[in-house]
Amino acid sequence: MDFSAIAQLVASVGIPGALTVFFVWQGNIREQRMGSRIDTLETFIRTDLAQQNDTVTEVLRRNTDALDRANTTMSRLAVRLDKDSGH
Repeated sequence: MDFSAIAQLVASVGIPGALTVFFVWQGNIREQRMGSRIDTLETFIRTDLAQQNDTVTEVLRRNTDALDRANTTMSRLAVRLDKDSGH
């Protein structure tokens, strides 16, 4: 809004009316910016974050499998060592 538009608004509706219009306009601009931010965050959640979640889930599954194999190997080694030492 430029100064002439503000002056014309004040002249037509008075200062209380102009202030009301200003705050409604300001609130609308704020809501538009917030809506844009929310859309950006929702897009990030649906795309990037969902993909990262899938990647982390797969890595955790592989780590769990590796730990299970290591545990099985260590258990077999412990049994073999016990047999070799005569216990």
